[in-house]
Amino acid sequence: ALPLTVHGIGCDGEDASGAWFKELRIERDDQVHVAVAHGTERKLKPASGKTFAPFDAADIVQANLAYLALGHFHGHAEMDAECGTLLRYPGAPQGRGCDDAGDRYFLQVELDFENGGPPSVRVTPVASQEVLFAVHEMFCTVDAAPESVIETLPEPEHPCVMRLRLTGAAPMPVQKFLDACREIARSRFLHF
Repeated sequence: ALPLTVHGIGCDGEDASGAWFKELRIERDDQVHVAVAHGTERKLKPASGKTFAPFDAADIVQANLAYLALGHFHGHAEMDAECGTLLRYPGAPQGRGCDDAGDRYFLQVELDFENGGPPSVRVTPVASQEVLFAVHEMFCTVDAAPESVIETLPEPEHPCVMRLRLTGAAPMPVQKFLDACREIARSRFLHF
């Protein structure tokens, strides 16, 4: 058996205090300690993210905690604490809409027990999305051609739902221009 102890930090319902995180106590023993939790590390909170069970990593990481696996945010985020603890949010493995734009991952975590001292921890993001949600913003001029607008969009590596935001002056008539863009984009994107 591996010398591994996994701790769960559980919350039920809305938690504004994050008190559960402060109760984590890691023993100094021969075990490798990993914790799994759902909450908001304040420094990693995205600007548009909702706060749930807020905590500061500095208050909970401990010398014998090798890895803290976190859930709550849909985007990948990471932090390395001064004492050597790795903190990672994998994000959602599949975007659910254009608010979850960009590549999506699960995290492959490897603990190497072979070196005789504390194990090394390697965390590798592994792409997992089947459908990519993308948002692209483009400045448009009155003489823009639908073909040139669509050609400037990045070529997707996965089936892609593309949201294009046009700013600037719209070609006239606007609806005819937008319909032409959609028709041209139909062959490149799952949905446009």
